[in-house]
Amino acid sequence: MKATTFGSALLLVLAGVFQAALAQEEIAPPTRRAAPPRAEKPRREEQPRNGDRAEKLRNLGGRLLGAIAADPDKQAKPLDVLKLNDSIVELLKPLFENEQSIESFKLGFDPEETNFAKDSVKLVASARLKHSAWSPEPSQLELAVGARIQRGEKGASQARFESQLTVATDVVPLANHAIAKFLEKTDPESSRGGRPAADNELRDQVRERLLKTPQVSSMDELVDLIIGLTALRLTSTNDEIVELSKKTGAEADGPTKQRLTAELAKARLERDRLFDVRPRVERDKAGAAVAIHFTMDRSEAPVAGQVDHLLVAITAEQITADVGGTLVEGMEAYPLLIKPLVTNTLSRLQDRDPDTLRMGQGLLNGYLRQGREAILNEKE
Repeated sequence: MKATTFGSALLLVLAGVFQAALAQEEIAPPTRRAAPPRAEKPRREEQPRNGDRAEKLRNLGGRLLGAIAADPDKQAKPLDVLKLNDSIVELLKPLFENEQSIESFKLGFDPEETNFAKDSVKLVASARLKHSAWSPEPSQLELAVGARIQRGEKGASQARFESQLTVATDVVPLANHAIAKFLEKTDPESSRGGRPAADNELRDQVRERLLKTPQVSSMDELVDLIIGLTALRLTSTNDEIVELSKKTGAEADGPTKQRLTAELAKARLERDRLFDVRPRVERDKAGAAVAIHFTMDRSEAPVAGQVDHLLVAITAEQITADVGGTLVEGMEAYPLLIKPLVTNTLSRLQDRDPDTLRMGQGLLNGYLRQGREAILNEKE
C-alpha cells in the first residue's frame, strides 16, 4: 500500500469500482454519452531529448544509490517523528504557496503509531479542495496508511497493512467525471501497451457499455451502473473459461495442453475470487438507493499475500474504504534494500539535506501536475 496524492487517492475507490465490473442489460441511449475528443499529439520538438532523459535517469539513480550507501554516522542517527514531520512541512511549503484550488494539504507520520526502530509506521494525509472538475463545492480527503514488518510462520518477512480512506464530495458528479476519464484513457486510438487479449476484450466491453449509458443523475442510477458492470465482469470471465475449456479438450497431450490447463485453472480461480467481494444495496423506506456497500472477509493470493478485510461504502456525499491484510511478495528485499533506502532517505529529509529536498519536491510536483489534471482539469 502507498499513500497517493490527493488527485490519485480521490479516484482510487471509484476507479476500482468502475473497472472491477461489467453489465448484462443494455440501456436505451436517449442521451447517448459521446466519446471524449481525442487530445492532440504533442509536437515532437516539445518532447525531451533522449540525452536529457538519460541524464535525468543517471542523476536519479545516483541519488538513490547515495541514499543506500549513506554515511554510517547518518545511518546510526535515530529518526525523530516530530522533526521528520517538520521537515515534511518544509518540503511541501513551496509546492502550495501559490495554490489557488487546494485550500489545505497535510502529510506526515502519526507519532503515536510510528516507531521506525520496530519497523512500524503510520502515514496520514488530508487535503481540502475549494472546488473540483465535477463540483463547485469543496471536497475533503482523509487518508491513513499503516504498515508493520513482522516474521511469518516460516521466518520470512511480511508486511501487515491497514488503510482507511474517506472522501467527502458530490459522488454522483464524481462518477460522471470518472467515466469520462476512463473513456478518454481507453480511446481505441491509444496504445494497448501489450495488455493481455482478455483484458483488452473486457476493457472494450466496459467502454461500449459506458458509451451507451446516459449521464448518471441519482444514486439509483449509480447503483444500477455499478451492479451492471460487476455482472459484466463475471460474464466475461465465464466466457473466457468456456473458451479455454474447449481449447483444452481439443488439444492432444503435450506442452500446449499443459499450458492451456494451467490457464484454465487460473481463470477459474480468478472467477471464484469475484465472489469474495459482496455488494449490498441500502435503500430508504420509499425504495430509493441511499448507499452501496462492498465487503470482503478474506481473500488470498498464492504469492502476494492476503486481504483480511475490505469495507467500502458509497453514498451521494461520501466514499469510505477500510482495507487490511498481509503483503508477502517482494518482502525478501526489505532488510537488504528497502529498509536502508527508506531509512537513509528519511534521515536526509529529517536533516533537510538540500539535494533530498529538491528530489522530493521534484517527484511530488510531478504527482501534483497529474492530480490537477485529473481532479481540476488544470493543465500546465
